[in-house]
Amino acid sequence: MFASGSSDRKVILFDTKTAGKIKELVDEKNGHKGTVISLFWVSEDQLLTASLDKTCKLWDVKTSTVVATMANKKEKLEVEDMQNACGTFGKELIFSITLNGRINLWKFADLSKDAAEINVPCRVVEGTESGITALCYNQKSGCLISGDSDGIVSVWKDQFPKSCRTHKGAIVDLKEGINGSTYAAGMYKTLFEIDESGNVKFSLALEASPLSIAPSKSDPSTLFVLLDNGTLLRITSGAIKQTHKVSQDSTCIDVNEDGSEVYVGDKKGVVHVCA
Repeated sequence: MFASGSSDRKVILFDTKTAGKIKELVDEKNGHKGTVISLFWVSEDQLLTASLDKTCKLWDVKTSTVVATMANKKEKLEVEDMQNACGTFGKELIFSITLNGRINLWKFADLSKDAAEINVPCRVVEGTESGITALCYNQKSGCLISGDSDGIVSVWKDQFPKSCRTHKGAIVDLKEGINGSTYAAGMYKTLFEIDESGNVKFSLALEASPLSIAPSKSDPSTLFVLLDNGTLLRITSGAIKQTHKVSQDSTCIDVNEDGSEVYVGDKKGVVHVCA
């Protein structure tokens, strides 16, 4: 099962085998009031979403209800407080990033009541001077990895990050591979692999700018990359092994557990399955 969010505020669940729609997550009272811009599976039964309505929500997938709503309820919320991405650090913390680059952290332990509203994060990290545009948590190293609008990737081991410039424009995607490396995609025709110390381990020139990355979940030497010209690449051991043309409206990709299917989402809200 995989999930997608869109500008119509809907979260839709799909069957990974048939690509058929399973159901929509609809909570009229506690659901999102703005575009759903990021999704993260916490477990098989719980899904985390971030929205331009300036909130993150934790969903019970079985009941299609919101378990908790998280926001930084300041005296006056601005456009910069819109939530841009979300995820978890293990089983202890939930994180989100806002358009101004702040990283908000909430404790799972505070989500003790159904539809609980958590209005104050347990910690706020100011991030980098430029707005954070991509974020991931490297489970092997235990580090937070951020990418900003200036093309800089930062590895946060403590309060002071180790940073390196990879792209000439904004970082649009960061993903952890099962080998522990982090892959960076940005507005430049190069794919980068970053080690846990924040150093460039490998780079590969591409025919167009990468939009989205999906490392294989079964083969540490393989990852899939979507380019902004509508090309889907399979890269193995640092070399392009296969190309496949998809719609130029494509925006993001993911891959199933054994790597036999790649899911491609587009601007029209359609998910395509490439086998």
